[in-house]
Amino acid sequence: MIQIKCGFAPALLALPVKVDGTSCSHRRPNRSILDIRRTTQFFESTMSLSVELIVQGYVRLKDRDALHDILAHRQDLLRQLVSVTGVDPTQAIAQVNEEITIIEAGLATIAPE
Repeated sequence: MIQIKCGFAPALLALPVKVDGTSCSHRRPNRSILDIRRTTQFFESTMSLSVELIVQGYVRLKDRDALHDILAHRQDLLRQLVSVTGVDPTQAIAQVNEEITIIEAGLATIAPE
């Protein structure tokens, strides 16, 4: 089994892969729902921070077009998520709504041309 340290993960990630690239017969240990929720919350907070940093960069550059492009992309993503069936997209919808709020706040700080 190969262990890879991910730059964004809080712990080592053990992948069931042999050195020759074929998969091992080992199964991953069962993770509790609490572990999965913690991981999900970690990535959600990281994504929000990433969007904030990207928006801050575009605000410093006064690049309204780039912010409008990101906003249009997130709004399109939101429309797609709302129409998803078969799974519960509630968390993803909340995440995209939060990102839209961040982008709109950034746009509001740039004076219109």
